[in-house]
Amino acid sequence: MDIFTLDQYGTQGKLVNGFKNMIWTERYRAAGDFKLSAAYNPKLMELLPLGSYISHFDTREMMEVQDHEILKKRGKPPTLAITGRSFETFLECRVAAPNTGGFRNRSGDTANVFNLGKANSWHQAAVLIERHLTGSDVGIMWSGDTVPYFNVVETVPGNEDPTLGRIFERGNVYERVLELLGIGDCGIKSRRPGVDSSTIDLIIHKGVDRSETAVISAKLDELDEVGYFFSNRKHRNWAFVCGKYTGRVVRPTADTGVNRRWVYVDASDIEEETSDDNETYIEQLIARGTQALATNKLVEITNPVISPTNTLLYGRDYDVGDTVGITGDFNVSTKMR
Repeated sequence: MDIFTLDQYGTQGKLVNGFKNMIWTERYRAAGDFKLSAAYNPKLMELLPLGSYISHFDTREMMEVQDHEILKKRGKPPTLAITGRSFETFLECRVAAPNTGGFRNRSGDTANVFNLGKANSWHQAAVLIERHLTGSDVGIMWSGDTVPYFNVVETVPGNEDPTLGRIFERGNVYERVLELLGIGDCGIKSRRPGVDSSTIDLIIHKGVDRSETAVISAKLDELDEVGYFFSNRKHRNWAFVCGKYTGRVVRPTADTGVNRRWVYVDASDIEEETSDDNETYIEQLIARGTQALATNKLVEITNPVISPTNTLLYGRDYDVGDTVGITGDFNVSTKMR
């Protein structure tokens, strides 16, 4: 793997040599990471100081160097591990604060919150980033926080139904962005400058469902190992969603008696003041209940280990965040990220 350094603008620098092993992991809606292992080498530490950036020729993603670890065992030469995470984790260094003082409202028990206007959840995530990082369309929250060579790009097709206004408690911007992306099942990744962009882009994207064309099959010996878990412990088909002041029932089935299986959903974090009309608040309660029911499965394929000889090729047949089909034994099949 040909690793190279990047400057603060994402411009390619020097090739990185002298390491023994490199693990580079990109993820959809969680921080990617890398680990570079080498014999202790101060020049390598100088080339990759804390806070510097790296990438490689098979990806456009950037990672930040965040840790240097030297391990010395008796009778053995010291070793060096350089680790870090994907570039978008920089958003942890921004705080979603509702006002410039950062204090709660002292009148009553109402907490100052961050109000996001009615829109798709992924666009709200983009607005939150722009408000605390780029200031491109909505202005910057704190003077001096603007990074002019950053850009936020949305590549999510379609729209959500319904689009909602949302209010978020202040806190870590990265955590709030991930919460919003989870609503629309979207991911986030970085992209260093290239022929199509002169900026460091934070891309909000949605994985493509390729489960019909990209299928990994146990019958074709493409699974080295797989577990099958059959259980009704978490199976639920009706949901009672309890907000701070009211609740709603989500009942997608006609089941009665012992076949009716309730799940209780605590939605007290959803503020009723999320909009001027009560209808939007009720929509959010119902959406929370629907999401809870969707997570309860009777059958689940667990821990599949894909054979390196399978016919699918990463970057050609699927990408990070795409959904592929897994066809196992026992007439079990599923879709997996």
